[in-house]
Amino acid sequence: MCTKRSLIPLIFLLCLALSACTQQPLLSPSFNIPMNNPKRVHEVIREALVRRSWVIIKNEPSAFEAEYKRGPQISARIRVQHAGSNVSIRLLDSSGLNYQPVGTGQGPMIHRTYNNWVTKLERDIQMLVGAQL
Repeated sequence: MCTKRSLIPLIFLLCLALSACTQQPLLSPSFNIPMNNPKRVHEVIREALVRRSWVIIKNEPSAFEAEYKRGPQISARIRVQHAGSNVSIRLLDSSGLNYQPVGTGQGPMIHRTYNNWVTKLERDIQMLVGAQL
């Protein structure tokens, strides 16, 4: 028979295990798109950022810095850079996403929500490029 006292450590371990499942290796996608016009690539990336509710902080000729906020305590700031047909997305800063620069043998770790945001942004950029061809 379980007592309250023996359940507390079990509940603690269960919560710890579940919170570990929310972290994943940090995604930093770099991908090629079949478009050679830098101005057009820039416009496509801007459109994808705006569609996904990223707020553009800096707009440079070959890069954007953008921030996404989900409530007052959860946010990420990224840099989307393009050179030729290559596009890369890198994390600059985050809040409330449990970022750890050194994971357990896997490199940087972050909450899976960030990876979902970046994956959807990459997919939108590629979809918009496909619509332009």
